Amino acid sequence: MKILALESSAETCSVALTDGHQDYIQIRHEPRQHAKMFLPLVQTVLDQAGFTLKDLDAIAFGRGPGSFTGLRICMSVVQGLAYGAEIPVIPISTLEGLAYSAQRNLLLPEGSTVVAGFDARMSEVYLGCFNVVNGTTVLQNAESVIGIEAAKEPASQLQLKTACFVGSAWKIEQLAEFSSPEMSDLSVTAEDILGLAKREFLNGNVMSVENAQPVYLRDDVAWEKRVRIRTENLV
Repeated sequence: MKILALESSAETCSVALTDGHQDYIQIRHEPRQHAKMFLPLVQTVLDQAGFTLKDLDAIAFGRGPGSFTGLRICMSVVQGLAYGAEIPVIPISTLEGLAYSAQRNLLLPEGSTVVAGFDARMSEVYLGCFNVVNGTTVLQNAESVIGIEAAKEPASQLQLKTACFVGSAWKIEQLAEFSSPEMSDLSVTAEDILGLAKREFLNGNVMSVENAQPVYLRDDVAWEKRVRIRTENLV
């Protein structure tokens, strides 16, 4: 099992590779530098493992939700690598990657509930609820983007079930009561994407790069509104 994983849905750019026995990880926290950093990081882990792209069985990537720009850059790099080497791909939810990060870093016990959330800006958050089952994460409801105020009620209900709230969504002032710095500071990296990709690969869940797309959760109207707001702020 030789899998390369890429992730850049937020400010961190990261790459991970497994040769089936050992994992090689490269992480850089340099906002707005993802486009410049991805290919050198990919080459670094390939060199560490002694591989070329043609040796890989699949390329995994964080497919979103997250930063529109970060997801597009990651998708472009994955397309270039996968097309050139004729390698299948494994899209992984970044919210599930975040939940998996919590399970891995906080050593959550079997049956734990993890509410993964990203700050989506525009007074909204991306949310996904997961359970820890057999040492991995399982989505319990559809991933969604909702308003900050609207997130309070379901968060309160899940809090009563001793859920673990992780990710930048819970740093927002109105939602901070549900989490702690230890959990809200958690982020997803290529190491988490790789961990989930191993599971998907063993289950035969790979696809042609032609069929792979980033997942934004917001529709085109919401995105156009966001672009307009940013443009107006620059005037």
